[in-house]
Formats: sequence, structure tokens, C-alpha cells
Amino acid sequence: MTEPRKSVPPASFEVPDLDLEVLPPAARPRTARTHSGAHSIRPRAPSAPDAGTYLGASLASLDTDFELDDAIALEAVTPSVDTRPWPLGQSNMAKLRLLTPQAIAERAGYGGPDLPFFMAPVYTWRVWSQRRLLAREVVSQERELAARERERDDLLVELALSLRTALEKQDRFRGLLAELATAAQASEGHERALASTNAAIGRELEVHDSELARLQAERAEHAKLVAARTAERDAKATPRERASAKLKRVQIEIRNATDKGRALLGPQGGALPPELARALSELSTTEAALIAELAPHSAALDQANAALQAAEQPLAVTERAIEAVGRQKQLLIQSTRQKVESESSRVNGARATHTDVAKRIALAVLDLKGSIPVDRPVLDRIQSADDSVDAALLEVEKSRLARDAYDRKTYGLGIKLALSPVAFLLALMLLRAIL
Repeated sequence: MTEPRKSVPPASFEVPDLDLEVLPPAARPRTARTHSGAHSIRPRAPSAPDAGTYLGASLASLDTDFELDDAIALEAVTPSVDTRPWPLGQSNMAKLRLLTPQAIAERAGYGGPDLPFFMAPVYTWRVWSQRRLLAREVVSQERELAARERERDDLLVELALSLRTALEKQDRFRGLLAELATAAQASEGHERALASTNAAIGRELEVHDSELARLQAERAEHAKLVAARTAERDAKATPRERASAKLKRVQIEIRNATDKGRALLGPQGGALPPELARALSELSTTEAALIAELAPHSAALDQANAALQAAEQPLAVTERAIEAVGRQKQLLIQSTRQKVESESSRVNGARATHTDVAKRIALAVLDLKGSIPVDRPVLDRIQSADDSVDAALLEVEKSRLARDAYDRKTYGLGIKLALSPVAFLLALMLLRAIL
């Protein structure tokens, strides 16, 4: 075998002439990376280097510039990290441990039980009155706590519903999302049933209300006619009453004159004295004239009364019809009340189930603490709601503990001392009764 030919180096390597003029100062100093990571200014050579040295230095300087530019660019776009804690979305029971006996005693306001024994009734009275006030405060604070919890629940439900599209891609949430969809369908179904029932009842009530409106308008017309007939009757009754009053006065005079004549004649009877006979004759003539005068007034009044009765009859019929429709309306309301209450209860239960599932989803998201992105303003609102609930819960628990933070021994002694005079008086009264 023949040995491979060895490469023969060129006889000479000529470096072309380079224009090694002094470079102008750069806008930014060239720097080289030191062991500490800082950059130092590269000093300029006092004399122009040869071509190879200058070319190597230029490439090194160019690499260093690229590294520095990349570092500056990376430092400029590095995002800030949000290190604030995530809200819990539920009450932090650890905060209840912040309650101190001193704070509870201040809320109670019972004062110290270290009193002379004869002052125990004062302590008992103070505890009794303060416990009543605290009981009212607990009721009010519990309402406030419930309101704050509802506000937080609304935020958690809103969070869960807003992340539903993103959570559908997570296997861990598929079961909860299916449960949420089922609860939503049940809630919507019960709401539709309730709306249908209310609509049906509303249509029936509308029929009754329409009939009542018609009857009431009819009653108003009949009432106007009755009022007119009543006025006519009253107008006819006035002259008849006057004529009747005149006739009654004349008849009274006739009766008086007759009684006088009987008294004068006695049991044997006889002719009346002329003056008395003449007076009785005149009175009889006047009576006949008044009877004749009264007759047309009585006829007119009888006519007016008949017209009034004829007008009152349809009014009475209309009023009885209004009462009947009112009873039907009331029966409808009573018969459907149980159905509406039952469907309303189912709607409330379905809504509560939907809210509970949505809360569980939101709490799971919050528990992941960033694995599923949530906007910071949303987290801040939930954190604010958490703080409000915790503060309200702290107040409730403080009042509850304060209500029972009294010395039972001193309290019992005060009751005994307060009742002892009463017991003494009762015993004294009993002894007196026996003796």
C-alpha cells in the first residue's frame, strides 16, 4: 500500500495590508465579563495591533456586546411575581383564637364578682340585664354574619361560573362540573314549574279581578240610581210628614175635647155644651180637610218607596255577586298556597345545591393557589369578603362567649339574697294564717 500523501504547507502566508487607522471612540464602552459577573471597561491599546490580534479582539468584543445586550433585554422583560397570599373563600377559624378573656369580659360588662356578699344582688341584676342586651346583639350580629356570608358565596359562585370553560379542560373538575350542570338543570326546571304555576294562578286571579271590576262598576251605577231614588223619596216624605203632623195635632185636640165633654156630662151622658160641640165640629171639619190633604202626599211617597225598592234590588244582587266572587278568589289563593310554597321550597333547595357545588369548585380553585389563573381583582374582592365574614364571626363569637362569662356562684347567691325577704314574708303570712 502506498502511504497517503502528506499535505504540504504553503511556502508563505501573506497578510494583506490593512488600514489600521485609529478607531473613533465608541458610543458605549466595550466591557468584558469579570469573575464576579460585573463588567469592566476594556482599555484601548496604545498602538495599533497586528491584523490577527485586532481581528480576534474585535470578535471577542462583538461577542461580549451581544451577551450584554441579551442580558439587558432579558432583564427588561422579566415579569413581576405576585407573592400576595390567596384568599381562603371560607372562614378562618384560627382567628377565633385571637379572642382573649379580657376582650370577652369587656364585651360582657358584668364587672368583677369579687364583691361583699350583701352586694351579690347588684351583680345578679347587672348580669341579668346585660345578658338580655347581649342576646339581642347576638341576633343582630348573626343576621349581619349571614349577609356577609351570602355576599361571599355570590363571589365564589361568580368565580366558578367564570372559570367553567377553563375548568372543562381539567380532569379533576369534570365530576364537579357535571354535578354543577345537573344542579343548574334541576334549578331551572323547578323555576319553570313555579313560573308556570304562578302564571296559571295569575290567569285565574285575573279572571276573578276582571269580574270584580265589572261588578264593582255595575254596583256603582246601581248605587247612583238608589241614591237618586232615595233623594226623591225624601223629597216626597217631607210634605207628607208635615201634613201628617197637622192631622195628628187636630186629632189630639179632638180627643182632648171629647174627654172634656165626657168629664162634664158624667156617666149619665147627654148633650154637649154648645161651645164644646161647636169646637168639636170645627175640629172634625179640619180633620177631614187634613186627611184629604194628606192622601196625595201619601200616594206620592208610596210611589217613591216602590221606586226605591225597585232600585235597591239589583244593587243587592250585585253586592251578593261581588261577595261570591271574592270568596272564590280567596278559596283559589288558599287552595294554591300549599302548591306554591312546595314548589318555592324545591326552587330554593335546588338553588342552594347549585350554590354549594359552585362554592366547592371555587374553593378547589383557590386551594390550588395559582395552578388555575385568576385575576387579582377577583381575588382581592374575595379576600375582602373573607375579612368581612371573619370580622362578623368574631363579633358573634365574642358576644356568645360574653353572654355566659359570669360567675355563677355570685349570681346564685344574689338570687338567694334577693328572694329571702319574699320568702320571709310568705312564711310570716303562713304562720299568721295558721295561728
